[in-house]
This record gives sequence, C-alpha cells and structure tokens, in this order.
Amino acid sequence: MDFVVLDFETTGLRNEDQIIEIGYVWIQNGEIRAERSSLINPGKPISSRITQITGINTEMVEDAPKMHEVIEGFAKFLRGKMIVAHNASFDVRFLNNALSRANLEGVYEYVCTMRMFRGYKRELGIETPGAKLSDLTSHFGLHNDRAHRALEDAQVTSKAFLDMCAVLPWENWVTEKKKK
Repeated sequence: MDFVVLDFETTGLRNEDQIIEIGYVWIQNGEIRAERSSLINPGKPISSRITQITGINTEMVEDAPKMHEVIEGFAKFLRGKMIVAHNASFDVRFLNNALSRANLEGVYEYVCTMRMFRGYKRELGIETPGAKLSDLTSHFGLHNDRAHRALEDAQVTSKAFLDMCAVLPWENWVTEKKKK
C-alpha cells in the first residue's frame, strides 16, 4: 500500500477558510519515496494571527498557485493511496472542501495518527497524557523546528507513523466516512 502523509496550513478552522500550504510525504513499500510542499494563494489576505502561528504571510503566497490550479493534479496523485494525517479529520475536511469546489470526488478513507498514537500507547501500556503532534514528536524522539509548516509536520508524522506500524497494523486504524 502506498501512503500519502499530508498536512495543510490554512487561513483558519472554518469550512469557508482556505488552504495556504500543502505538505506531503509519499511512502511506498515502507520507504519514503518523495517529499513535497507548496504554498497556495488563498485569494485573500492572511491574518496576522495565522502568520504568527505558521510564519506564512500574504506576501509569501502572492505568486503561489491558487487551489483550483493544483487540486486536480493533486487528486490524481492521491488516487489509490491511503491518506495519513495527524488529526486527520481536519486535513481531510479541508481536502474534501477543495475537491468539492472543483467537482471532484472526495476522500472517504484515511488513517489518523492521533487516534493511532492513542492505541499505540494503550498497546504498550504507556500512560502519558496527550496525543497532539508535539506529544507524538516528543515520544518518538523527533525534532520539528518548524512546527505549523506543512512539510515539516508531514515529515514528523510520517516517521512516527512508520514507527507505529512496526507495532500496530495500520489497517486497524482506517476511518471510513460515508459518501455524501
């Protein structure tokens, strides 16, 4: 199975907010095959609050492609691969919103490493609180000097996912959403 571990940075948390950065790691046969990131122009100014969190500002995305220019190619790339993300419901919601705006079929199966990490801790009898990305990073001894940047978050998530797969079958952690 091929996996795409992805992360998005966005203009906010609401459905009408937009993706401003895509980062992903492609895993094939248990090995990292490719890593990519791209800024996305949301078509509106990025708030100072989001800039403070992500380091991404309006000027950085001015010449970046808009989502409608990249979503079809990204959807083709994702086809046949299992999506993996930390707090995946957030990223999958934004991905499905972008796909829907382009009249493309949504994503209905994915693995959430936040859920998987909770199961991993139960399986090994680890009694530490939290399952945030920073908790995952700390537990697996990973470093993320650029938290809240899409590629860096996808990189640490992919490494932790591969470590967890050595203990837990990923198939047990697939979330299936009903098609609308």
